[in-house]
Amino acid sequence: MERRPSVFWLQIEEAFRSSSNGRKISIDQKKED
Repeated sequence: MERRPSVFWLQIEEAFRSSSNGRKISIDQKKED
């Protein structure tokens, strides 16, 4: 039963990281310009 919530939290963390990475990429692209 602990595995199910773990996966759920992992997905949320991944989505949060994806959002952070997307912002970082945007900043990097602006610097290149």
